[in-house]
Amino acid sequence: AHYLVELKYGRNGDDPIYATLELLSYYLIIKINHQALDEKKVWHRNRKAEFNWSSFAPPGAVLAVAANEDYWEKYLEQSDYSLKKSAAFFREVVKEYGVNLKFFRFANLKPVSDACNRETKRYCSELAAYEWCELSLD
Repeated sequence: AHYLVELKYGRNGDDPIYATLELLSYYLIIKINHQALDEKKVWHRNRKAEFNWSSFAPPGAVLAVAANEDYWEKYLEQSDYSLKKSAAFFREVVKEYGVNLKFFRFANLKPVSDACNRETKRYCSELAAYEWCELSLD
């Protein structure tokens, strides 16, 4: 399966519901435009290898919101936050497209890695963590 992942970091990150909506938007854009994206070779400048956007378009793709522990703690500790109900709703929505929706957490990482600009201290989307744990939001 191919994973399309929305990465979030820290306690100031966007709400998981908003992250899921972003991910669904990206998926629909890819689903509609995958042939043009492949033909024009549209990729992020930091990609590790070439790939085909078409592989994300058919049924079987996995949409994932992944974030560090601080991010999830912020939202899961709020008793009035309806993340579990929203996750169930979004899982039903994505079933209509033949894809799965998953949520993952990974260890808290420093926002600066060797691949990032140390002068600006900007966070970048490259992660050194390879151990992601799936969250059960049922």
